Amino acid sequence: MGSFRINGGKSLKGVIYPQGAKNEALQILCAVLLSDENITIENVPDIKDVNLLIDLLDGMGVDVKKVSTNNSSSIKSSNIDDLIEGVNVKHEIFGIGTIKKVDNHSNQKKAIVNFKNVGEKTLLLNFAKLKVIK
Repeated sequence: MGSFRINGGKSLKGVIYPQGAKNEALQILCAVLLSDENITIENVPDIKDVNLLIDLLDGMGVDVKKVSTNNSSSIKSSNIDDLIEGVNVKHEIFGIGTIKKVDNHSNQKKAIVNFKNVGEKTLLLNFAKLKVIK
């Protein structure tokens, strides 16, 4: 473990608590995309890189909530099981559409969505920010 030598006329007292490891936090935050369960991550560093990634995840449809205790975040990826054929959805860029077909046979669940304004698009459901319209 590293140390500091302080030369000067006054002694220092106190405790320093490390914020957490940024690189590990970034990897763990990305891994939440692989699950549709609610995941709580503790000791998340409150630094620019981590906060930017949290904003990016939010833009992808991941529900991120800061928990007041222990610098934690509660993270839940969108529930892709709600996205079935015939469901009306809204996409941030493509607008409103209807799911025409869902492909469950590949590693990534895909859907073909017929959007009113832009036509048919094939989307990876783990990454598409689709909201079900009721």
